[in-house]
Amino acid sequence: MKIVRKLVVSAVLLSLVLTSPIFAEGAREAATTQKVVTWCHIWGAGTEREQITKSIELFEAANPDVKVEEIILDAATWQPKLIQLLAGDDPPDIFLRYPGPNTTALVDQGVIAPLTEMWKEYGLDDVIPSGLKDVATYKGEVYNLPWGYHPTIVLYNKKMFDRLGLKVPTTIKEFEMVADALKKSGVYPLASGASGLWRTSYVLELLLTSLSGPEFYKDLMNMDASWADPKARVAYTYWKRWVENGYWYPDMRSRRWAEGLTILLNGESGMYFLGTYGVPMLEQAGWVLGEDFHAFLFPQENKSFPRTLIGPFDTWSKAAKAPHPKEADRLLAFLAQKDAQTMRARYHGGMACNKNVAEYDAIGEMIRDAMNAGAGFNQVIGNALPAVGVELINKGACPDFYDNPDIERFIATAEEARRRFHAEK
Repeated sequence: MKIVRKLVVSAVLLSLVLTSPIFAEGAREAATTQKVVTWCHIWGAGTEREQITKSIELFEAANPDVKVEEIILDAATWQPKLIQLLAGDDPPDIFLRYPGPNTTALVDQGVIAPLTEMWKEYGLDDVIPSGLKDVATYKGEVYNLPWGYHPTIVLYNKKMFDRLGLKVPTTIKEFEMVADALKKSGVYPLASGASGLWRTSYVLELLLTSLSGPEFYKDLMNMDASWADPKARVAYTYWKRWVENGYWYPDMRSRRWAEGLTILLNGESGMYFLGTYGVPMLEQAGWVLGEDFHAFLFPQENKSFPRTLIGPFDTWSKAAKAPHPKEADRLLAFLAQKDAQTMRARYHGGMACNKNVAEYDAIGEMIRDAMNAGAGFNQVIGNALPAVGVELINKGACPDFYDNPDIERFIATAEEARRRFHAEK
């Protein structure tokens, strides 16, 4: 098993050592008692690499008795390698873990430590929205430290909407009216790029939470509820109609998500279901937020349920056998605070998890205000389902539905995934 360890030297601390004799003496003394905290993740390059490096610099400058050492795993095989590390005698102190079944399975194996006491000690209820804490909670204990999330929004061509006199929809019926008007004007209502397959579930997930609520959606993800349940069938009905009405630009499997955005940029579609990570690409192409494009949250149809956002959710967990649990708690708590979270939003885009971060454009403010007002959040199916479910549902049944919107066929595949999951469990 190939593991890359990288010791990141704090530029801030080094500068202080070189310029302050008094600090240098204290730093040398602290260095003799330093403890090394290991931080395991998959980001060896790009903006994620930058944000973690900057986070380490800030943390080490504020905590000279702790040095952070990274364990960078290959993104393609990181999950089984991480499980091996957690089961061994020298696990990483903290590590990347998606909430939901990806976490709860390891909790049940006893290799993840609860963060509930750390959460209370550092007052994280004051800075983390309850909707994010709920996703990180299992059997009454918190197991994930929220780091950042990319809610699925509906990006739209604002100039096209203005030209056609279209308004942002507030109900599913209004959404269909907008889609039909776009199609009548000669463009496809929706673009997509789904060569990775897992994004094909976005529309189903938004329909499920909008119509039947977040708890039912969680039960589906955990393979507890039946995919044949009437509360699921109502979502399939809308999904089927939209496919049969030709709302999507054809052949989405041939394109990556970024390539799908070019369809929106070229004016061949009016909307795109995508995470907030799509916004920087539109801006890099020269589009101006508020003039050329904007976004809205998918309508919450059943008002008896709270608004629920769906998307990828990056969180950190602590090993049950963490070599330095107290220092790991300090690092986790630091990553939840405003400075680290602001930097995370600045470097990575998307949404930070601290209520007080203000580094947002109008789309980010819309999402932040919804979360602070009590909206919930659910991890996207692709990162949350048990492995057998991912293959059969997220990479099979969901993308196949766009080619053959057969509800009974979809249910049969999803139920087979559920049967296999419980048989293996």
